Amino acid sequence: MRRYLLLFMLMLLQQALLTAQNITGKVLDEKSQAVEGASVVVQSLDSTFVDVALTASDGSFSIPSTLTRFRLIVQHLSFFHKEVTADAVAVGTIVLKRKDDELQELVVTASRPLVRVENGALAYDVEAMAQNSTANNAYEAILRIPGVSEASDGTLSLAGAGSLTVVLNGRPSSMTAEQLATLLRSTPVERVERADVMYSAPPSFHVRGAVVNVQLKKSNDYTFQGELGANYFNKYNDNYATHANLRMATPKIAFDLMYKVGQYTEAQKMCLHSQHLFDGRLYDIRQEQISVNEGRRHNYRAALEYNWGEGDNLSLAYTGTLAEDVERRSLSDGNYQKSESITASDYDFMNNVSLSMQLSAGLSAGVDYTLYKSRDASNMSVLYKEAGNLARTVYTSGQKIGSLTAYADRTRPLARGWTLGYGASYKFISTENYQHYSEALTPSAPDIDTELDETTASLYFSAGKQYASGVSFNLSATGEYYKIGDYKKWSFYPQGSLTWMRNPNHILQASLSVDKHFPSYWALQGTVSYLDGYSELHGSPGLRPLTRYNMNVNYIYKQKYVAGLFYIYHDNFFGQTPYQSSERLVLIYKMLNWNYLAQTGVNFVVPVKVGNWLDSRLTLTGIYMHQRCDEYFDLGFVRDNWGAVISLNNSFILCEALSLELNGFMQTPAAQGTFDIPTLAEVTAGARWTFAREKASLTLRWNDIFDTFSPDLSLDYKGQKMSMKNNDYTSYLSLDFVYRFGGYKKREIKEVDTSRFGR
Repeated sequence: MRRYLLLFMLMLLQQALLTAQNITGKVLDEKSQAVEGASVVVQSLDSTFVDVALTASDGSFSIPSTLTRFRLIVQHLSFFHKEVTADAVAVGTIVLKRKDDELQELVVTASRPLVRVENGALAYDVEAMAQNSTANNAYEAILRIPGVSEASDGTLSLAGAGSLTVVLNGRPSSMTAEQLATLLRSTPVERVERADVMYSAPPSFHVRGAVVNVQLKKSNDYTFQGELGANYFNKYNDNYATHANLRMATPKIAFDLMYKVGQYTEAQKMCLHSQHLFDGRLYDIRQEQISVNEGRRHNYRAALEYNWGEGDNLSLAYTGTLAEDVERRSLSDGNYQKSESITASDYDFMNNVSLSMQLSAGLSAGVDYTLYKSRDASNMSVLYKEAGNLARTVYTSGQKIGSLTAYADRTRPLARGWTLGYGASYKFISTENYQHYSEALTPSAPDIDTELDETTASLYFSAGKQYASGVSFNLSATGEYYKIGDYKKWSFYPQGSLTWMRNPNHILQASLSVDKHFPSYWALQGTVSYLDGYSELHGSPGLRPLTRYNMNVNYIYKQKYVAGLFYIYHDNFFGQTPYQSSERLVLIYKMLNWNYLAQTGVNFVVPVKVGNWLDSRLTLTGIYMHQRCDEYFDLGFVRDNWGAVISLNNSFILCEALSLELNGFMQTPAAQGTFDIPTLAEVTAGARWTFAREKASLTLRWNDIFDTFSPDLSLDYKGQKMSMKNNDYTSYLSLDFVYRFGGYKKREIKEVDTSRFGR
């Protein structure tokens, strides 16, 4: 199988060098400033429509075409339109003339479009969105995208999507979501060109479902710039971090260097009241648990990019993380048991190397390798108060993951506005997991030593068409071979998107995607981890992947207002809720497959701008959820509920140097398996002061002012009865300082006339 995939990739490369190229160029004004958002229409010489594209922030455009001679029509509301006839794909620079001479007595103030549609994606100008907010890095800026939110466990979600994957520069990576999030937190928001939101990612991304593609800026000039920063926040204890970023670039070569180190202390408090019926007796168990995680994290990245032509580039990047002095302490005390546990990490690190190539001919290819290793030692003592006996559990656990990804993709323009795409990818993951006990609370806790190999190979084909009427569509089909251990599966994944753009003020977009989601490697192990003397975490060796079907329809009005419908169905959904065991007096947490989880809902995004001092955005989501599990231990459940999620973001611009931010979030009661989740709400405020000629900024933020975002969960279902009051210390103050230096650009030097010198 590997041999055939390699041969297929080589064929893609060979064909790319022999066939069509992209029409490329740049649109500037009379002052040599880039014109962003200009439409570039390609026509044949007989005026037949071929394709259309919008210019990027640097004025550049790239349009696939097989024509040898063609006509370009360049249009923008602030400029006179211009027609250019060319017989070479490298058009060069097109200069537009402003319409200022027609509007001598009229001054128009316009707000920047919140969203544009480009190639079926909702393209958000992240830097502009974060300009008046307290966002200090790319990750925080992504959270300003309408519908994107962060859960308490740090995962990102998109309203109307079953899952959300974040990718960098449209290229697949073997890094985990947590590792990529760490990288984005170390990336300045000024380095982000835009973020493309897709409810159905094209197969060339080699991920399925919803995607946020973070596109970093490319250099078109000689620049040298950097950033130094420090962060402090008090969340149960003092925490701090400092970072440095450096970027050196020429039109052909760019080099990035990033480093961040932070000392952290994370705490959680949980009060448990469990009314556990066991062996004919009702046990009223009450206990309070305080957990503290602390350590030091290093994050570093070095990236080199080489551009040898318009649209031709090669990128090499190394990303690493290292955790030091990591220790997790937990103290639990109550009327049933008292326990104390300490888990110390011997090592925890990740290294990732990525090499990718992109050609203007429509070919992209790359290889990505990740190595992750960790090892922990745990020691817990338990005193059972009724029996008066003391028990201990001592064990070591570790994990090693090696992941290799290779891919090749090709996009070919065809006649009459058609586009053909095809590609292949191969991913091999090798995992080693172990957990060895010296002592155990129960004899049912065996040692675990497993080696598991996972292979995923896929081929895809896609076809799309752009009509002169503003209708465009893309359909694709992916065939996938998947193998993990002795389990083998061939799968077929169809997906498609349809866009109708009557004009930029009226855009309708629909999408369909089918994908699979797999549990973590550690969840597949038959391990038993003791959280305290009453609660246990069990692995699930027989856990199956879920299949997700996602349909979305979005209407975008004036490139700002968004209204959408969505339907999501998860077949074999897997989730984790606690279960009061009927066999032992123990509370079990275990990941199990449910029959399904279905969600139907609506989305609304309403931006409001008042003068130059207030910029607000209201996001509303209404949802109906239905979930079922027939084999939930010795009982099943069927749950449904109506709910809503409301968020309001407000930016107050007091002056050019000072802005304030006030944000609110609320989620109505919901059900998660057998659990009931009450209303969640939070209010966050912040202020940002820019000084030193806009080179330095100081940001103060108060997160969850009223301390209302930690959920109090309750369970009262078929004899299972308990409550959990959580405090994740989500209310805290933080202070960020950032100083940017450099900003050097190569000056234009007037050449000396030497035509008459010499002999």
